[in-house]
Amino acid sequence: MREIRSTAAGKSFAGYQERFAQYALDEAELERRQAEGRGLTVEQHRAEMAQDAEAGSPRQPRTALQIDGEIREQFGGSLAAMMFTSFTATTGPQKDALKGAREWVNRYRASAKGRKPRTPNGVIFHGPNGCGKTHLAVAMLRSVTDPLISIRLANVPEFLAEMRDSFKDGPGSEGALWLHRCKQADVLVLDDLGQERATEWVVDTLGALVFHRDRKGLPTIITTNLGLKEFSDRADGAANAAGMNLGAIYSRLRGQTQANVFYLDGGDHRTEAGR
Repeated sequence: MREIRSTAAGKSFAGYQERFAQYALDEAELERRQAEGRGLTVEQHRAEMAQDAEAGSPRQPRTALQIDGEIREQFGGSLAAMMFTSFTATTGPQKDALKGAREWVNRYRASAKGRKPRTPNGVIFHGPNGCGKTHLAVAMLRSVTDPLISIRLANVPEFLAEMRDSFKDGPGSEGALWLHRCKQADVLVLDDLGQERATEWVVDTLGALVFHRDRKGLPTIITTNLGLKEFSDRADGAANAAGMNLGAIYSRLRGQTQANVFYLDGGDHRTEAGR
């Protein structure tokens, strides 16, 4: 049995190396495209980016048109109506969550406006289906975005499925571009975290995203049906028989969000709205 597990772990490690090598190729392709778009060589592009970072040069503010396009692209359909003003808080936990979400947005925007360090701490909304977790997370994105703050929403099951389908297209694929945008966004929402299984694909894909954002100090807002004990159990969990383990990912996310945890109760608003 030990030999089987050792072999499985060895294959997993080799798989991680191969996948992370692919990520490196994807990011190199993005870098090449950026340099080409600016009429520079890759080396010149890197040098200028390094100079900007060293000098602490402010980023180029986005225009109102760009922000509007970002919102329209990400918040279509039922998401279009998800704002703070449309969230009905009737219970104590719901009111606390709404208040906490608004306060987080106000603090983050104030830091960005004042060119001060922004908080790396994200937020967790947890509770049963239809209690308003996604509503508050989307409302936070819509409220926090401005010319100096980029946002990105990723429904985890859809994100993983699309990444898996498109990565076969190689460097520069839609999946690689989506991963890049999620990694670089100032504020990211990971919606519906917790349904994924600990497979090689999930571990290295989510790992690449979560570890990058943790290193850069970029906050992530999470919605999940998992209770806090279930979340912690995953963070502290051991590898499964195939050598796969989501523990390191959940541990990072727990550390980033433990200061802002909100439980939402109540019935399924989506079901009630259809009555």
